[in-house]
Order: sequence, then structure tokens, then C-alpha cells
Amino acid sequence: NIINVDYDKVDPKEIQQKYKEAQKNGKIKNPREDVLRFRHMADGVMHLNSTRVLGITPMDAEGFSKAEMEGRKQMYELFCFLKENCKGFENIELLMSGAQIGVRESRRIVGEYTLTADDILQATKFDDSIARGNYPIDIHNPSGTGTYMKDVPFGDYYTIPYRCLQPVGMKNLLTAGRPISSTHEAHASHRVMNICACVGHGAGAAAGLAVRNQCSFGEVDIDVPRDRKGEFEPQLVKKQQTLLSGDIEGKILSMYAKGMSQRDIADTIEDIYGFETSESFISDVTDKILPQIEDWQNRPLDEV
Repeated sequence: NIINVDYDKVDPKEIQQKYKEAQKNGKIKNPREDVLRFRHMADGVMHLNSTRVLGITPMDAEGFSKAEMEGRKQMYELFCFLKENCKGFENIELLMSGAQIGVRESRRIVGEYTLTADDILQATKFDDSIARGNYPIDIHNPSGTGTYMKDVPFGDYYTIPYRCLQPVGMKNLLTAGRPISSTHEAHASHRVMNICACVGHGAGAAAGLAVRNQCSFGEVDIDVPRDRKGEFEPQLVKKQQTLLSGDIEGKILSMYAKGMSQRDIADTIEDIYGFETSESFISDVTDKILPQIEDWQNRPLDEV
């Protein structure tokens, strides 16, 4: 991350044009084809994700150290390039960098099923699915410059079968995250954090079921009602919206109208519905009717 970026002066086209010229002239050694940047929530802060370290194995400490050194060289190279060549970056300073290099791809297991690019692009739904994904196949050229992108069908998703977590021939071991059984192309989609988190959740749930039922991981029955045929209709959730149904909000407002305190309302919701609600959430719900109360208080009165 860098700070003191003057976003009013930043010209994205200028950045890419000058970056390519610097590469051509040998001033940029980084093989990545462009500068990937993100505007931070804080003023004047920019996040850069533009290093590409190739041909080094992360399987041993020496290789990992070489990769980190190369990554930091590329980071400083990009920092100096922006500061010296691009408008809006004249006063930037380096705020922070990653604690360690991120490994995009390494070893994966050979599982009971291997997820493929066709599974991704055809939005395949498996009977033993434990996670969903719709991130595109996003391959950074392992030989150098270039990025290949292929989208999942718009508005659809694929699923990841439980068998991808099960190494062949092993009954009491599960994998989760990036090392699951998949091809290089499929890995380029399911590798992202949100999908990995869902896979991890699935693995944890399977482990819990195995302990509860006193069986091996291979004998866990994935028999939970779910949207196998992709018939679920997604709902758009507006910014700041916390509930899809007004039922709970209606109950909260009803209790509020009866004079119950926010703490009593939260306790009652937990007793009846089995989940916790904070007092600040209760306040957010009750605040929604304040404009109606004000309108009622300021309504014109009928003459007597």
C-alpha cells in the first residue's frame, strides 16, 4: 500500500502506457503486463497488486526466501516508477507490504474427483457439493507476461464436490483451500479466498459429522437439502440492509411500541428465534420509524 496519492491527478491510461514503455526500455524487470491497482477506503491510499515471481519453488526455505526477495525488488521498482513518472504520485510513500509472499499455486492432492475447467465453465452442480463459486478462470502466465480470463456463465455458479477434498486411498484425511484435487485451469478459479473459506467450512462440517457418527471421512453422508438444480433465485441486498425479510423487524417494532427496552427486545428475540441481536441493531431498526413519528407529530390537526 502507498499513501499520499493525489487521485484527482491520477491518469490510469498514462500509468499503463508509461509502464509498457518502461518495460520495453528495460527499466521495468517485472514480467507482469500491467499495473493492477485498487482505491483504498482511506483517503490518499492505494493498494497495488502487481508483482509476478516466476520459476521459483515454494517447497523449500531457500526457494521461498528467493521468491520473497524478488517480490520486494519488484515492489520497490514499481514504487519508484510511479513516483518518478506518473502524475498524482509525486509525494507517495510506502505504507506497508505483505508480511510474506503469496503463493498462487503449488502442490495439490489427487482426490476421489478432480475438478476441471469444463466443470467451471459449464457451471456443473454436483450431488455431493460442499461449496459454490463463480470467480472466473484467471491464469497468470507461469512463463511470463499475460493473463488468461474466462468467465463462468453470467448469473450462474459451479459447485465443488466433497470428493475433491478426499485424497485417493486415505479415509481419515481431508484437504481444504487451494490444495484440493483440481486441474491447473480449475485451480485458477477456486483459489480465491471466499471460495477457499467455503471449502474449509465444508471440510470442518464433514469432520464434525465423522466424529458425531463415529465413521471415516469417506463414509460421511452428504445428505443436506440444497439447491442441486440451481433453481435458487438470488436476491439483491441493498447497502446497509441487514435482513431480507421484514418479519423480524416487524416483531422488533411491535415490542418497541409496547415500551420494551432494547436489551429486553434483544433477549426476547434470542429466546424465540435462537439467534443474538445487538442493541445497536435494535436501535437501527427502531430508528427507521422516526421519520413517520415526526410526520405524525407535525400533522395538521382538525379544527374542534
